[in-house]
Amino acid sequence: MESVFLHKYTKREDKNMQEEFQEEFEFEEEFQEELQETLLEKIENNQLKEVKAALEDMQVQDIADLLEKIDSPKNLVKVFKVLPKDVGAEVFSYIEDSEIQERLVTALSDN
Repeated sequence: MESVFLHKYTKREDKNMQEEFQEEFEFEEEFQEELQETLLEKIENNQLKEVKAALEDMQVQDIADLLEKIDSPKNLVKVFKVLPKDVGAEVFSYIEDSEIQERLVTALSDN
């Protein structure tokens, strides 16, 4: 009888943990979207010190995701130039869209 109780308790705990994880994941996703929107505005407004400070605290994949949302080659270059070279190289490797990589390389070589 004890094992049936433990089994039900464990299933309930697993479900609670899954729900908590889902809520945390959704919160993190919303936070990332808001952060990206804020950074895109700061990039447009040439507030590059603030952008650089925020990028220092971000994961490389998140920076790559941000770059993929930037339409202007000029703004791509702005962001890429505030990154340390080693971080920039790693970010570049995480950019999934080859067209964005090409735009970035072209824009950097034009400067």
